[in-house]
Amino acid sequence: MISMAPIALGLQTYTIRDITQTEKDMREAFRQAAACGYDCIQVGCEGSDIPKAAVADALKENGLFACGSHSDLGRMKTDFKAIVAEHKAYGSEYICVAGIPREGGYTFDAANMRRLVRDLSDMAKRMRDAGLKLHYHNHSHEFARLDGATRMMDMLIDEASPELMLEIDIAWAHNAGADPFALLERVKGRCELVHVKDRRIVGRTQTSTVCDVGAGNMNWPGLIDCCRRLGIRVATVEIDDGWPVSPMESARVSAAYLKTLGVGLK
Repeated sequence: MISMAPIALGLQTYTIRDITQTEKDMREAFRQAAACGYDCIQVGCEGSDIPKAAVADALKENGLFACGSHSDLGRMKTDFKAIVAEHKAYGSEYICVAGIPREGGYTFDAANMRRLVRDLSDMAKRMRDAGLKLHYHNHSHEFARLDGATRMMDMLIDEASPELMLEIDIAWAHNAGADPFALLERVKGRCELVHVKDRRIVGRTQTSTVCDVGAGNMNWPGLIDCCRRLGIRVATVEIDDGWPVSPMESARVSAAYLKTLGVGLK
């Protein structure tokens, strides 16, 4: 029997990055997100000059909460206390590394990806001790076979410390040719956040593109049922680009579709 545990509906600020670069614009974007029915915002892509306290206030004034952030591993290392304090101010227990860091010499080979997994594991333990849960967010390249053998995703699942959690971006996994259902089952207990976008074929092409949730070819009714059964707590919409009308309209369309599948706390 499928559990009826609620899944909160989140919006990643990368989707609306172009309209959250000033405090005024960010507050208006958060107001619109709340009006679309979102429960929470995953912060991190709003303007870097906006005070973190203003981000927290904008969430509160619109009845939203923070479903974590996408943050930089390097800053976690050098500014650990401050970044923990920011998340405490947001009222969030989640913090995420958005992908392979640009800095740190993590070239895309087996040895350096294994080193990255060790560094993530060490940071996950520090975050756990500070009351936060560190997640790693995947793209498609984590499924590439490094040196013709092991995939980084296998390292993340099989070799990382159990404190390191995984924010599965379901569409990027699908794009890589992975079975998203099997992947979600495999990370049960180490995944409480997922990213949601859709993918579709346009015209006579062999390459899929990102699109609004519900406008593509992915089995979202089945995937949401799977997420609900596995105890996923937040499904966060992230439409990277290719918005048919505007980023906020894609956020609205995606939220409306996910609500027909029972996603959301409102």
